[in-house]
Amino acid sequence: MDLTEYFSFQGQISIGERNSDGTRKPAQWVFDASAMSWAMSVTAEEKRESWSGSRGLGARLKTARDMTVNLTLGQLNIANSVKALDGTRVDIVSGSASGEVIGDVKAGDVWALKYSAVSSVVLSASGPVSLVAGTDYTLNPDTGVIKFLTTKTAVTGAYSYAAQSVVTAFTGGNKAWYLLFDGMNTVVGAEGKVIGEVYNLSLDPAAEIAWINDSFGELPLTGKAMLDPVRQSDAQYGGYARVKYIDPTPV
Repeated sequence: MDLTEYFSFQGQISIGERNSDGTRKPAQWVFDASAMSWAMSVTAEEKRESWSGSRGLGARLKTARDMTVNLTLGQLNIANSVKALDGTRVDIVSGSASGEVIGDVKAGDVWALKYSAVSSVVLSASGPVSLVAGTDYTLNPDTGVIKFLTTKTAVTGAYSYAAQSVVTAFTGGNKAWYLLFDGMNTVVGAEGKVIGEVYNLSLDPAAEIAWINDSFGELPLTGKAMLDPVRQSDAQYGGYARVKYIDPTPV
């Protein structure tokens, strides 16, 4: 690409899992991302000369290079939650539960059933007594959260539940990822396109996830680009990342 243009990029960002041998699993589009940046830095040792009397900079030795990837995701789904929580996806098939122990409760107590998306819920207490919905408790069947309205002892639950997925935090291990940016220049009259790639990315869990917001929520992610030993010897790739510049297709 030999075009020289002002630029203001938007585009689709996809992240996929990198295998230990450098091969890749298919990536998934993260959907709307309000920001993505590569922050590059160099650590250097500096030597001051002693012959001029001004102690000027005589030499500089670059000892380390770093690239930090900053990414702000604007939409929540399971795949994005796995990255934000450094977690693992667990898929649960539909089924039923019986004898789930809740214990002694009093009015105002709240309890979350083990499973969500529940139906045919039967709560029992010592006696035995069957609890009455609306009198002894209220239930959110989507989440499986119960609020008790009366005092009962030795409460247990039985119910059916639909298939569902959960993401468990800090269970992701040492996964390596790769990032693809399919970018378009939105400046009026601009024609060039770019593809950005980071080959071997270590993502940190989100520093903060605001679950209650007055505006749109976001997932801020940060990661470090690690050296890719598979691609570093390929002149088309280099060891960390690359940007491909694509000329507009002739009409």
